[in-house]
Amino acid sequence: IDYDPGSKSGHSSPDHQNVRQIHFGFARTDMSPFRRKDHVIKYLLCPATLIHKTISFENAVWYNVNFSYDHAPPVFNPRGGVLIGRKFYLPFMAAEPNCFELDIKNWEWKRHAISMQGNAEIKAFVTTAVAIGPLIYMFGGREVQSFTLSNTLYVLDTRNFQLRLIDDASGTPPRPRHEHSVDVIYDRYVAIFGGLCYHSVGENDMFLYDTVQNEWLEPHVIG
Repeated sequence: IDYDPGSKSGHSSPDHQNVRQIHFGFARTDMSPFRRKDHVIKYLLCPATLIHKTISFENAVWYNVNFSYDHAPPVFNPRGGVLIGRKFYLPFMAAEPNCFELDIKNWEWKRHAISMQGNAEIKAFVTTAVAIGPLIYMFGGREVQSFTLSNTLYVLDTRNFQLRLIDDASGTPPRPRHEHSVDVIYDRYVAIFGGLCYHSVGENDMFLYDTVQNEWLEPHVIG
């Protein structure tokens, strides 16, 4: 999201900002997965008024962004992409995994083959992802063919596109799940919240993975 402090009158104001969001593809009725259409859509919202942490928009203008499809991903999970600097990364965890990279300045896609460290087997799965520095952390999700749920944690290094299974962390990891929320706290902790486990209508638990201490934590949550 890009912010512009200018308002309609041309005066700088903290309450009026131009906000740019980038939307890629479109959603099916069940919202997963997203599928690619003919172009990336850049959504320009201006101006925005921030009132009590709620954003409202006066008007919206759509712009089509054309790009080459030579290295564009065929399908993706809406929670599987991360933004690092000016690059949008989308790990595509198939039997032969690739990481797709979109430069949001010149709208060019690249595709990088992912290599696995160690002897861990990679199965096609749908997961969520967050980034800390150049590293992409992917937790849980479900296998594409069997719908088996997972609580595995992977880390992908975008400097060499090597994938590593984190299976030596101390503490107790979350139960296998999918459709969970994931975020980063203090550029150190990977936060896992909720999701759907086996035979559940939705979880209300929270876990933290400490990337420095290589440890799973379950904080006490009130509410």
